[in-house]
Amino acid sequence: YHIRNYLINKYKDISVFVFAGFLVLLFSLLNLKFLKIKTSNSIISVAKLVMLFLSLTLGLLMCSEIRYTYLSGSEYYDYSILALYIRYAVVAISASLVYLIHYYLKENLFPFPNLKKFFNILLHLVILWLLSSELLHWLDIFGNKNAYKLILSILWGLYSLLMVVIGLWKNQKYTRIAAIALFAATLIKLFFYDISNLSMIYRTIVFIVLGALLLVISFLYNKFSKSNTETNA
Repeated sequence: YHIRNYLINKYKDISVFVFAGFLVLLFSLLNLKFLKIKTSNSIISVAKLVMLFLSLTLGLLMCSEIRYTYLSGSEYYDYSILALYIRYAVVAISASLVYLIHYYLKENLFPFPNLKKFFNILLHLVILWLLSSELLHWLDIFGNKNAYKLILSILWGLYSLLMVVIGLWKNQKYTRIAAIALFAATLIKLFFYDISNLSMIYRTIVFIVLGALLLVISFLYNKFSKSNTETNA
């Protein structure tokens, strides 16, 4: 009678995935510094975008499965705490890919020049995605699964405020619009997904926090967007 160690196959899968991400980064750097083959830039750029998408979806999903197996425990195996920290290899790959995409765009090596206009939005999306994943990761570790809806909504609201501040500071209209869209998505999530399972105390907390954030965002947007418009005029 044998008891299987399910983490072995999961570690194998995530190791192959991390190695694939490392190869994409390695080929990108080699071509950038040594080979300098222009025709390869398009292939490598597409590979980086695909790998970034897979890292944020499949990679983090595999890390979540490893964490779940670790937290579930086993009376037959002593699982290593590495299961909780292997996710940071995927996070490092994602951050490196974003940096290389930015560098390729800055040096006009990217085959999609129009993406330069939307890179800041892509950057904010990746950061928010990783922050949300990290939040869920530690809430799961500390056993606070029921609070994730509330805290996620607050996180998204705070990040939308940060985007408004950055958009006003750098006078980036598209960043401000993206921030408002994120806050609207947070409100929609709150009304149609969060409230149904939240207790009255949690509902009160989230409404107060998001209401305060909405007032701050409205004040900043009305005050500084007008000053930016007058300055440009």
